[in-house]
Amino acid sequence: VALMPLKVLDADNIGSEYDLIEALYYAADQGAHVVNLSLTFGQGYVPSRGLLDAIDYVAEAGVVTLPRFDGPIC
Repeated sequence: VALMPLKVLDADNIGSEYDLIEALYYAADQGAHVVNLSLTFGQGYVPSRGLLDAIDYVAEAGVVTLPRFDGPIC
């Protein structure tokens, strides 16, 4: 078993949706078996079509996604 830590947040735990999307595609393309997502979203957040597409891509690649979301969604 190998771990593939992909950092999408900076030192202040701030990141962009773009960085998350890129990390998801990278993980799937590199053969990840599991993606663990621990994310916090602000109130009113609605995921972009790009993020939804990346999540679909990961699922279609057979990667198990373990999401944990904090904060209100929508």
